Amino acid sequence: MSSHNDDMERSNAVLKEILLRRMPTPGDYPTPVPGFVLHRRDEINKPEPCFYNPILAVTVQGAKRTIVGNEEYRYGAGNCLLAGVDMPNMSYITDASSEKPYLVISLDLDSHLTTQRAAQVPASKPGGGSFKGTAVSPTDPEILRAFLRLAELLDKPEQIRLLAPITVRE
Repeated sequence: MSSHNDDMERSNAVLKEILLRRMPTPGDYPTPVPGFVLHRRDEINKPEPCFYNPILAVTVQGAKRTIVGNEEYRYGAGNCLLAGVDMPNMSYITDASSEKPYLVISLDLDSHLTTQRAAQVPASKPGGGSFKGTAVSPTDPEILRAFLRLAELLDKPEQIRLLAPITVRE
C-alpha cells in the first residue's frame, strides 16, 4: 500500500511544480487542451455563488467547501470533485495562502461522452440510492496520472492535438 501512496505523492508533487510554474499569480488559466483549466487562489474567501458545468476537478493543494442544495462537500488535496450535471452552488476556499496556494486542475466533461459511459455502467438496484449529480472522493491513481499527463503535454504543444483527446477519453 505504501508504494501506491508514494506514487500518488510523487504524481501530486510533480503536478504542484507544473502548476506553480504555469500560474505565478492567482487566477484561472485555460490551456491549449480544450476544457482543461488550471486554477490558483492565494487566499480564503467568502461564499460565492457559482455554476458548475459537468466537470472533473482534482485538488492538488489547499481545500474548498461547496454547498449544492442541502448537501455540503469539503475537499482538499488528494480529492476530486465530479459534477455530472449543470448546477448552481455556493463555494469558498477554506485553505489557501500566497505561500501555499489553493491549486486545482479541472476538465470539462463532454455530455455526450459522459452519457455514453453512464449507459455502460450496470444499473443499481431500485431504491438503492439517489442521484445527486455531485460527488467528492479520493482521487483515483489513474485519474491523477491522466491529469499529470495532460499537464505535462502543456510543455509539448506539438503533441497536444494527437495525445490530449486520447487522454481526455481515458
